[in-house]
Amino acid sequence: MMVIEEIVEKLKIALNIEDFNTNKFENLLESLTEQENVKLKILDFEYYNEEGLEHAKNEKIEGVKSQNFEWAASWRDKEKKILKYIELREEFEIKKSEFHFEEGFLLYFYLGTEKNDKQIKEIIKEKLKK
Repeated sequence: MMVIEEIVEKLKIALNIEDFNTNKFENLLESLTEQENVKLKILDFEYYNEEGLEHAKNEKIEGVKSQNFEWAASWRDKEKKILKYIELREEFEIKKSEFHFEEGFLLYFYLGTEKNDKQIKEIIKEKLKK
């Protein structure tokens, strides 16, 4: 039986492996989440980025101008969330997609920079739905 650190290393390798094997990847995830009781979390830094922040600010301003305060408030909340993601990415100097294990959580920092990112993101999203 592999220890958590070995599994996380194999997941990191899978980000750029030529012959990505979906079943092997899913089995690695399964061994973490079911045998080791590790929780999964995707931090989508590709979605929550500076462009999204600018969009949220503009929508909030438009909501205020048109006096649609519920709309403005919802965009203000989105703006705050995006800002937290940006600050986290900058604080930890996250420049590329990677896996990080911390206190019972497997974090997938997604930036769309690695060869198998999109496949991996979809696999994890499906797993999180279950």
